[in-house]
Amino acid sequence: MARRSVRALKEQGIQTEPASAKVPGMEGDPYDALLGFFTHGNPI
Repeated sequence: MARRSVRALKEQGIQTEPASAKVPGMEGDPYDALLGFFTHGNPI
């Protein structure tokens, strides 16, 4: 489901990282949010 959601956002012109951060509801800078998510031992 998440993959489809990210692809739908990308089709709307949103880049990969911002789309990936938006799907689970991460806020703020998408690059920082994803970095923090993966560096704190929370792999998807």
